[in-house]
Amino acid sequence: MCFSDLVDQGYLIDPMSLLLDADGAAHIAYIANVSEGADSYEHVRYATNASGDWTNELVFNAMAVTVVEVAMALDDEGHARIAFPAWDYPDDSLFVASNAGGSWEIVDALGGVDSNYIYDVDIVIDAAGHTHVLTGDLCSSEGCERLAHLTDAGGEWVVDYPPIAGTTGNSVALALSDAGLEAAYTGEYALWHLLLPW
Repeated sequence: MCFSDLVDQGYLIDPMSLLLDADGAAHIAYIANVSEGADSYEHVRYATNASGDWTNELVFNAMAVTVVEVAMALDDEGHARIAFPAWDYPDDSLFVASNAGGSWEIVDALGGVDSNYIYDVDIVIDAAGHTHVLTGDLCSSEGCERLAHLTDAGGEWVVDYPPIAGTTGNSVALALSDAGLEAAYTGEYALWHLLLPW
């Protein structure tokens, strides 16, 4: 038997992330387009049925930027960490939001690093509780194509650019293994795999 629940209503944009926690509760991160007068904005939202009923919350009000993607990971206690790139010409930002403290705390993990055209993002949490984010990045001032790995493992957010083969495209994926971080990314007419050892 199948059934459906109404989680939210409105003009909802395609990118979303759905995860189940250890208790089987669902967590969804998604983008909603909200009209305010003659303008419209992409808002990052979060929904869960962890309390039994569906609730949804505003995570980020993107009035000054454009949000095109969301990715989510859950920690051991079922708290969400949501990564989302925000277009803000000439440089893009990559925000990470967490509700581990109860209310949403948001940081710009790139911290103003020269970046541009961030389309896709993925996020994982390692066994120590550290966050890892992967994205393709076309830096605006240097005309480069690179893969960016961001982590808070040292307490502060840092970004490094692993050596890659080929070029980076719009799609990335990230997973954990005993050997380290396993990454996949698309290039020009190619799909690449990359191991980032611990």
